[in-house]
Amino acid sequence: MLEKLFNPKTLAVVGASNKPGKIGFSIMQNLLHYNVHRKLFPVNIDCPQILGLKAYPKVSDLPLKELDLVIIAIPKPFVIDVLKDCAKKKTKFAVIISAGFKEAGDLHSEQELVQIARKTKIRIVGPNTLGIFDNFNKLDCLFLSITAQKRPKLGNVSLISQSGTVGAILIEQFEKNKVGLNKFVSYGNACDVNECDLLEYLNKDKHTKIIAFYVEEIIDGKRFIKILRKQKKPIVALKAGRSKKGSQSVQSHTGNLAGDSSVYSGIFKQFNILNAENVTDLVNFSKSQNIKSIKNTTIITNGGGYGILLSDHFEQYNIPILELAEKTKSALKKVMPFGVGTKNPIDIMGDADSNRYIQAIELTKKETDTYIIVLLGQTTTITKEGVIELANYLKRLNKNIVFISTEDRYTEILENDFLVFEFPEELARAISVRVKR
Repeated sequence: MLEKLFNPKTLAVVGASNKPGKIGFSIMQNLLHYNVHRKLFPVNIDCPQILGLKAYPKVSDLPLKELDLVIIAIPKPFVIDVLKDCAKKKTKFAVIISAGFKEAGDLHSEQELVQIARKTKIRIVGPNTLGIFDNFNKLDCLFLSITAQKRPKLGNVSLISQSGTVGAILIEQFEKNKVGLNKFVSYGNACDVNECDLLEYLNKDKHTKIIAFYVEEIIDGKRFIKILRKQKKPIVALKAGRSKKGSQSVQSHTGNLAGDSSVYSGIFKQFNILNAENVTDLVNFSKSQNIKSIKNTTIITNGGGYGILLSDHFEQYNIPILELAEKTKSALKKVMPFGVGTKNPIDIMGDADSNRYIQAIELTKKETDTYIIVLLGQTTTITKEGVIELANYLKRLNKNIVFISTEDRYTEILENDFLVFEFPEELARAISVRVKR
């Protein structure tokens, strides 16, 4: 399988560099950022030392008999000879960052890589890849500098992307939206390791609970469907190349054909794969998989307008809003100030503090499966301490909790424990995929 790809004990970087701005510098810097017990060997024909570590002219010069993983980040004309040299150390995996192969029209060189891989049993990720990242095993082989692009927090979503550029954007968006990431693989041209290998591995990986997937073209359709028949984990997929122009762009990007979008849509529907329309969907659908299936919702808001907008969007996306029992409405009327609504959405008014939210939840919790809590910041009655009190109370409830927060000072408190959105439509679309149908 792919265990040594994600958790190598021995690792070499061909093209390692001391020069900031070079790909080989960023990869070395990222690897050294984590204090992990693995043997790291820089390989550079001109430099005896890279970032404080002894460097070697060739992989075959390394002081070991076998190598788990090599990252190749050098100009394309030298890649084939380096891969042949890696075979002398019984290398198990090679991640080839270098571009200029099939995607640039050079099919012959890429086929030569495949022939070497088959002959030497080296598994290849790439070429034309951003690299790999394992948040659990603390392996960062991306050529995105960790000082320029923060990594997402550790979580249970693993992300695979055929495109390095889209992959980089998704890493940024996962971090920004506090979506926990477990593994990331940019697999590029997929001359060897492809989406089927990765899906198969992640389906068995105990640290991965959700799979997010950006794909331009499936290499082996029959195997793909066979894997989906056995798939146990939710998959969120964004298929690019749906239009005629987009399909042509896929061919120039990775050298592959995009295929008929209607076929992909049919496959996704058949196997319950969540079909993301865009990057925002991919991020938000992945995020929402961490709540249980939704049976009904109660909306509690300190702004009536947002309650109305949520109602509109919930109807649009067929999200059920709970019809509160008459005795619940009566109980709300008794304890709430004059003017507070007793219908769902419950408008607890702009002067509400955290205690009023808690009161409304206490009176409705026997009926409610999922709470939508709206915190609009155009008021001074909701303090930082109040939000902390509300959050601590909600953590003890065995309920789905989803927030709308329009204030950064609220969001920063909530986002590590709850789903938080800023706008009603965004929230509704994201959680619609969790409604129990």
